[in-house]
Amino acid sequence: MAGSKKLIDILDEMNNKEHKILNKFNELMKLIVSFNPAIDNVELRWVEDRINRIEDDKQLTKQDLKTANTIWKKWNIHNNGSSK
Repeated sequence: MAGSKKLIDILDEMNNKEHKILNKFNELMKLIVSFNPAIDNVELRWVEDRINRIEDDKQLTKQDLKTANTIWKKWNIHNNGSSK
């Protein structure tokens, strides 16, 4: 079939997507730590847990991504409003 992808191409795209998601979660973790490095920060622990899941090759849910977006918006407002 013309235009069909090989399995290796599809797997590479999936790996790239996972890598991008992992990078975003790491960015989010750094952002939270820059404002609130407390070990008992619930959002920080949640992000770390999701990073561990990704690294263990476990799939994130749609709800995980929605929650991450909500946390990102909250902490990114802190970042944009700060003098750092």
